[in-house]
Amino acid sequence: MCQFIETLRIEKERIVNLEAHNQRMNETIRTFFPQASKVDLKKHIVLQKHIARTKCHIEYNNTILSISYQPYYPRQVHSLQLTECDTINYSYKYKDRSLLQLLYNQRRSDDDILIVKNGFITDTSIANIAVYDGIQWYTPAHPLLRGTQRAILLQRGIVKEKDITPQELFNFQKLCTINSMLDFEEMEFKISNQTIR
Repeated sequence: MCQFIETLRIEKERIVNLEAHNQRMNETIRTFFPQASKVDLKKHIVLQKHIARTKCHIEYNNTILSISYQPYYPRQVHSLQLTECDTINYSYKYKDRSLLQLLYNQRRSDDDILIVKNGFITDTSIANIAVYDGIQWYTPAHPLLRGTQRAILLQRGIVKEKDITPQELFNFQKLCTINSMLDFEEMEFKISNQTIR
């Protein structure tokens, strides 16, 4: 039976983007387990007095299997290695991340990888990305996973979708990683031959 994960951010006793996570989780359950009941994450997550930013990690299939909480410290990302893989499929947030881990392990001295699929930039091993041209932020039109934070930024018009090839990447000034645990522009760096290889 397929297993999936959902990762939510808790900060200042508030679940960030709860509805987006609830919607994605229920869409996944409906797709793979059509007879399963709808889940309301709010009834399952305990809002303890978390001192720091907290990562709420949920594992589930047709029902919630486990929920864990731990303080979150962002992985610093200041360099990416371009890594090609046309066979990867991570359109749902699967618990099995073995191919992503295999690709990540090939990164040599860089902080993370930037996956190229069918000639276009997609995501890092753990995040969507956005790139800035001096006027507008863009996010790849075909990410591996349509993240909740990415969806909200698109909805608000803060980022726009765009097909981006590895060569076109260097036309942009800077790159930031986007995931549910980070604020937009919290983790960003200038694009150069030293930061993206």
